[in-house]
Amino acid sequence: MSYKAEVVRILIASPGDCNEERELARKVIYEWNSTNAYNKKIIILPVMWEYDSTPMQGTYAQEIINQQLTYHCDIAIAFFSTRVGSPTERYNSGTIEEIETALDSDKIVSLYFSNRKVNINDINPLFLLELGEIKEKYSQKGLIYEFDTLPNLKNDLLRHLSSLIDNLKVKQFTSLEINPTENMIQVAWTKENTFDCDAESCKHIPLSQVERDVLMDIHRRNGIDLIGLLGKYDERIIRRLRSNGMIEIYNGIVQPMDKEVTEFIRRYC
Repeated sequence: MSYKAEVVRILIASPGDCNEERELARKVIYEWNSTNAYNKKIIILPVMWEYDSTPMQGTYAQEIINQQLTYHCDIAIAFFSTRVGSPTERYNSGTIEEIETALDSDKIVSLYFSNRKVNINDINPLFLLELGEIKEKYSQKGLIYEFDTLPNLKNDLLRHLSSLIDNLKVKQFTSLEINPTENMIQVAWTKENTFDCDAESCKHIPLSQVERDVLMDIHRRNGIDLIGLLGKYDERIIRRLRSNGMIEIYNGIVQPMDKEVTEFIRRYC
Protein backbone atom coordinates (compact mmCIF):
# COMPACT_ATOMS: atom_id res chain seq x y z
CA MET A 1 0.00 0.00 0.00
CA SER A 2 1.45 3.36 -1.03
CA TYR A 3 1.55 6.37 1.29
CA LYS A 4 2.81 9.94 1.21
CA ALA A 5 5.94 10.72 3.22
CA GLU A 6 8.35 13.58 3.75
CA VAL A 7 11.89 12.89 2.53
CA VAL A 8 14.71 14.03 4.83
CA ARG A 9 18.17 14.12 3.25
CA ILE A 10 21.04 13.31 5.64
CA LEU A 11 24.55 13.99 4.39
CA ILE A 12 27.14 11.47 5.63
CA ALA A 13 30.57 13.12 5.78
CA SER A 14 33.97 11.77 6.82
CA PRO A 15 37.64 11.48 5.83
CA GLY A 16 38.75 8.36 3.98
CA ASP A 17 39.60 6.40 7.13
CA CYS A 18 35.92 6.09 8.19
CA ASN A 19 34.54 3.86 5.44
CA GLU A 20 33.14 1.36 7.96
CA GLU A 21 31.36 4.10 9.87
CA ARG A 22 29.91 5.53 6.64
CA GLU A 23 28.51 2.20 5.51
CA LEU A 24 27.18 1.50 9.00
CA ALA A 25 25.40 4.86 9.01
CA ARG A 26 23.80 4.09 5.65
CA LYS A 27 22.54 0.72 6.92
CA VAL A 28 21.26 2.26 10.17
CA ILE A 29 19.29 4.81 8.17
CA TYR A 30 17.67 2.01 6.15
CA GLU A 31 16.87 0.20 9.39
CA TRP A 32 15.30 3.36 10.80
CA ASN A 33 13.18 3.67 7.66
CA SER A 34 11.96 0.09 7.97
CA THR A 35 10.82 0.69 11.55
CA ASN A 36 9.57 4.27 11.42
CA ALA A 37 8.83 5.45 7.89
CA TYR A 38 5.18 4.35 7.70
CA ASN A 39 4.14 5.56 11.17
CA LYS A 40 6.03 8.86 11.03
CA LYS A 41 5.44 9.43 7.31
CA ILE A 42 9.12 10.30 7.01
CA ILE A 43 11.76 8.60 4.88
CA ILE A 44 15.44 9.36 5.48
CA LEU A 45 17.63 9.43 2.39
CA PRO A 46 21.35 8.89 3.06
CA VAL A 47 23.44 11.21 0.91
CA MET A 48 27.05 10.20 0.20
CA TRP A 49 29.39 11.66 -2.38
CA GLU A 50 30.52 8.25 -3.63
CA TYR A 51 26.95 7.30 -4.54
CA ASP A 52 25.20 10.60 -5.21
CA SER A 53 27.66 13.05 -6.80
CA THR A 54 28.09 13.58 -10.55
CA PRO A 55 31.45 14.39 -12.18
CA MET A 56 31.56 18.02 -13.35
CA GLN A 57 34.05 20.78 -14.12
CA GLY A 58 34.00 24.49 -13.33
CA THR A 59 35.31 24.78 -9.77
CA TYR A 60 37.22 22.72 -7.21
CA ALA A 61 35.91 19.25 -6.37
CA GLN A 62 34.58 19.94 -2.87
CA GLU A 63 32.56 22.95 -4.02
CA ILE A 64 30.94 20.77 -6.71
CA ILE A 65 30.02 18.27 -3.98
CA ASN A 66 28.63 21.15 -1.92
CA GLN A 67 26.55 22.40 -4.84
CA GLN A 68 25.19 18.93 -5.60
CA LEU A 69 24.77 17.57 -2.07
CA THR A 70 25.68 19.70 0.96
CA TYR A 71 23.52 22.72 0.14
CA HIS A 72 20.49 20.47 -0.37
CA CYS A 73 20.73 18.27 2.72
CA ASP A 74 18.51 18.77 5.78
CA ILE A 75 20.93 17.24 8.30
CA ALA A 76 24.65 16.44 8.20
CA ILE A 77 26.42 13.81 10.26
CA ALA A 78 30.21 13.49 10.20
CA PHE A 79 32.62 10.83 11.45
CA PHE A 80 36.28 11.17 12.45
CA SER A 81 38.79 8.48 13.40
CA THR A 82 42.54 9.19 13.11
CA ARG A 83 42.72 12.25 10.84
CA VAL A 84 40.83 15.27 9.58
CA GLY A 85 41.28 14.56 5.90
CA SER A 86 42.77 16.25 2.84
CA PRO A 87 42.69 20.08 2.65
CA THR A 88 40.50 21.99 0.21
CA GLU A 89 40.91 25.51 -1.11
CA ARG A 90 39.00 26.86 1.89
CA TYR A 91 39.29 24.46 4.85
CA ASN A 92 41.49 21.85 6.56
CA SER A 93 39.59 19.08 4.78
CA GLY A 94 36.57 18.30 2.64
CA THR A 95 34.77 16.99 5.70
CA ILE A 96 35.39 20.22 7.61
CA GLU A 97 34.16 22.21 4.63
CA GLU A 98 30.97 20.16 4.51
CA ILE A 99 30.44 20.70 8.25
CA GLU A 100 31.03 24.45 8.04
CA THR A 101 28.90 24.79 4.90
CA ALA A 102 26.03 23.01 6.63
CA LEU A 103 26.43 25.15 9.77
CA ASP A 104 26.54 28.35 7.70
CA SER A 105 23.26 27.24 6.09
CA ASP A 106 21.73 26.78 9.56
CA LYS A 107 21.40 23.03 9.12
CA ILE A 108 21.47 20.46 11.91
CA VAL A 109 24.96 18.94 12.26
CA SER A 110 25.94 15.94 14.39
CA LEU A 111 29.60 14.96 14.93
CA TYR A 112 30.98 11.52 15.87
CA PHE A 113 34.55 10.82 17.00
CA SER A 114 35.92 7.28 17.12
CA ASN A 115 37.91 5.86 20.04
CA ARG A 116 38.21 2.46 18.35
CA LYS A 117 41.52 0.62 18.49
CA VAL A 118 43.57 1.05 15.34
CA ASN A 119 46.90 -0.26 14.05
CA ILE A 120 49.64 2.05 15.32
CA ASN A 121 51.28 1.86 11.89
CA ASP A 122 48.22 3.59 10.43
CA ILE A 123 48.56 6.59 12.73
CA ASN A 124 50.34 9.81 11.81
CA PRO A 125 51.10 11.86 14.95
CA LEU A 126 50.68 15.14 13.05
CA PHE A 127 47.28 14.04 11.79
CA LEU A 128 46.26 13.09 15.34
CA LEU A 129 47.36 16.49 16.62
CA GLU A 130 45.28 18.25 13.98
CA LEU A 131 42.30 16.01 14.76
CA GLY A 132 42.64 16.82 18.46
CA GLU A 133 42.45 20.53 17.69
CA ILE A 134 39.34 20.05 15.56
CA LYS A 135 37.74 17.92 18.26
CA GLU A 136 38.43 20.59 20.87
CA LYS A 137 37.04 23.30 18.60
CA TYR A 138 33.72 21.55 18.05
CA SER A 139 33.53 20.44 21.68
CA GLN A 140 33.48 24.10 22.64
CA LYS A 141 30.82 24.95 20.05
CA GLY A 142 28.39 22.14 20.87
CA LEU A 143 27.94 18.53 21.93
CA ILE A 144 29.95 15.81 20.20
CA TYR A 145 29.64 12.02 20.47
CA GLU A 146 32.43 9.51 21.04
CA PHE A 147 32.17 5.76 20.44
CA ASP A 148 34.42 2.77 21.20
CA THR A 149 32.92 0.07 18.96
CA LEU A 150 30.80 -0.15 15.83
CA PRO A 151 27.99 -2.04 17.64
CA ASN A 152 27.77 0.80 20.17
CA LEU A 153 27.72 3.32 17.34
CA LYS A 154 24.94 1.42 15.58
CA ASN A 155 22.69 1.31 18.65
CA ASP A 156 23.21 4.94 19.56
CA LEU A 157 23.00 6.25 16.00
CA LEU A 158 19.63 4.53 15.56
CA ARG A 159 18.39 6.39 18.63
CA HIS A 160 20.02 9.64 17.57
CA LEU A 161 18.26 9.60 14.20
CA SER A 162 14.85 9.90 15.86
CA SER A 163 16.12 12.79 17.96
CA LEU A 164 17.60 14.51 14.90
CA ILE A 165 14.31 14.17 13.03
CA ASP A 166 12.43 15.62 16.02
CA ASN A 167 14.83 18.56 16.15
CA LEU A 168 14.39 19.10 12.42
CA LYS A 169 10.61 19.23 12.91
CA VAL A 170 10.97 21.85 15.63
CA LYS A 171 13.35 23.82 13.42
CA GLN A 172 10.96 23.71 10.47
CA PHE A 173 8.06 24.95 12.55
CA THR A 174 9.96 27.72 14.30
CA SER A 175 11.38 28.97 10.99
CA LEU A 176 7.90 29.33 9.50
CA GLU A 177 7.22 33.00 8.88
CA ILE A 178 3.92 34.37 10.12
CA ASN A 179 2.02 37.52 9.28
CA PRO A 180 0.63 39.17 12.42
CA THR A 181 -2.11 40.79 10.36
CA GLU A 182 -3.51 37.33 9.71
CA ASN A 183 -4.24 36.67 13.40
CA MET A 184 -7.84 35.49 13.18
CA ILE A 185 -8.96 36.76 16.58
CA GLN A 186 -7.86 40.36 16.22
CA VAL A 187 -11.23 41.27 14.69
CA ALA A 188 -12.88 40.53 18.04
CA TRP A 189 -10.38 42.30 20.28
CA THR A 190 -11.55 45.80 21.23
CA LYS A 191 -9.50 48.91 21.87
CA GLU A 192 -9.98 48.40 25.59
CA ASN A 193 -8.19 45.02 25.31
CA THR A 194 -11.30 43.11 26.30
CA PHE A 195 -13.45 40.70 24.38
CA ASP A 196 -16.99 41.62 23.43
CA CYS A 197 -18.75 38.46 24.57
CA ASP A 198 -21.54 39.05 22.08
CA ALA A 199 -19.27 39.61 19.13
CA GLU A 200 -20.40 37.26 16.38
CA SER A 201 -17.04 37.75 14.67
CA CYS A 202 -15.36 36.19 17.70
CA LYS A 203 -17.75 33.28 18.13
CA HIS A 204 -17.54 32.37 14.49
CA ILE A 205 -13.83 32.66 13.86
CA PRO A 206 -13.16 30.11 11.07
CA LEU A 207 -11.54 27.38 13.14
CA SER A 208 -12.42 23.71 12.86
CA GLN A 209 -13.37 21.77 15.96
CA VAL A 210 -10.04 19.95 15.83
CA GLU A 211 -8.17 23.27 15.76
CA ARG A 212 -10.16 24.44 18.76
CA ASP A 213 -9.33 21.13 20.50
CA VAL A 214 -5.64 21.74 19.85
CA LEU A 215 -5.85 25.22 21.33
CA MET A 216 -7.70 23.95 24.39
CA ASP A 217 -5.15 21.16 24.85
CA ILE A 218 -2.32 23.71 24.79
CA HIS A 219 -4.17 25.99 27.21
CA ARG A 220 -5.00 23.25 29.73
CA ARG A 221 -1.40 22.05 29.92
CA ASN A 222 0.06 25.54 29.95
CA GLY A 223 2.09 24.71 26.85
CA ILE A 224 2.89 21.41 25.12
CA ASP A 225 6.05 19.91 23.68
CA LEU A 226 5.85 20.27 19.89
CA ILE A 227 6.85 16.68 19.18
CA GLY A 228 4.15 15.40 21.54
CA LEU A 229 1.59 17.63 19.86
CA LEU A 230 2.60 16.39 16.41
CA GLY A 231 2.15 12.82 17.63
CA LYS A 232 -1.46 13.59 18.57
CA TYR A 233 -2.66 15.96 15.85
CA ASP A 234 -2.24 16.39 12.10
CA GLU A 235 0.85 18.43 11.29
CA ARG A 236 -1.12 20.63 8.88
CA ILE A 237 -3.37 21.80 11.71
CA ILE A 238 -0.40 22.92 13.81
CA ARG A 239 1.10 24.71 10.82
CA ARG A 240 -2.17 26.53 10.09
CA LEU A 241 -2.59 27.68 13.69
CA ARG A 242 0.95 29.02 13.72
CA SER A 243 0.77 30.66 10.29
CA ASN A 244 -2.43 32.41 11.41
CA GLY A 245 -0.78 33.78 14.53
CA MET A 246 -2.68 31.64 17.03
CA ILE A 247 0.28 29.82 18.59
CA GLU A 248 4.02 30.33 19.01
CA ILE A 249 6.85 27.83 19.50
CA TYR A 250 9.67 28.64 21.90
CA ASN A 251 12.41 26.11 22.68
CA GLY A 252 10.19 23.35 21.28
CA ILE A 253 7.20 24.27 23.50
CA VAL A 254 3.91 25.32 21.88
CA GLN A 255 2.02 28.12 23.61
CA PRO A 256 -0.80 30.56 22.78
CA MET A 257 0.63 33.49 20.82
CA ASP A 258 -0.48 36.15 23.30
CA LYS A 259 -3.07 37.09 25.93
CA GLU A 260 -5.69 37.70 23.25
CA VAL A 261 -5.42 34.11 22.07
CA THR A 262 -5.42 32.83 25.65
CA GLU A 263 -8.62 34.74 26.38
CA PHE A 264 -10.19 33.51 23.15
CA ILE A 265 -9.40 29.89 24.08
CA ARG A 266 -10.83 30.34 27.57
CA ARG A 267 -14.10 31.77 26.26
CA TYR A 268 -14.74 30.08 22.92
CA CYS A 269 -12.93 26.74 22.85
